[in-house]
Amino acid sequence: MAGKEYRMAFSIGAKLQGQFSTAFKSAQTSVAALQNQIQSLNKQQHDIAAYQKQHAAIETTRTKLEMLRAQYANLSAEMENSEQASAALKNQMLQKQMQIEKTSASLESQKQKLDTMSDELQRAGVNTNALAAESSRLTSEISNLREEQEQAVQASQEMGASFGSAAEAAA
Repeated sequence: MAGKEYRMAFSIGAKLQGQFSTAFKSAQTSVAALQNQIQSLNKQQHDIAAYQKQHAAIETTRTKLEMLRAQYANLSAEMENSEQASAALKNQMLQKQMQIEKTSASLESQKQKLDTMSDELQRAGVNTNALAAESSRLTSEISNLREEQEQAVQASQEMGASFGSAAEAAA
């Protein structure tokens, strides 16, 4: 008689273990999927921050370029007003022209990088015309996903405890 009870207990334990294994794998898959979504949204937030930083760099470079052009214009006016342009003044104008060209090239490079970043963000579904709203939306989504993830982890832990108790009761 005791042999039958053990066989029945092993049979019940095996069924519970199979159900636990399936349920636990499903819970792990859900947690992993949530983690992947969170990582994707974090990357989008990082990309938005990089886009905003690049945009600020462009504005700084544009301001610098305007300043260099104004300085060049002042030097040019000084040269026109003087009867004989000095070699030092000519050198200063040449240096300003070289700085203007270098800064212009830098600005173009920065604009191209910003355009590439904008395209990538738009492909990811981010509206680059409303970055503050997009960033806020992403923060909210990440928060919601983290809550879901915590709930899934807690549910899987509770399930593990329930199956453990059921297996002990069956034994």
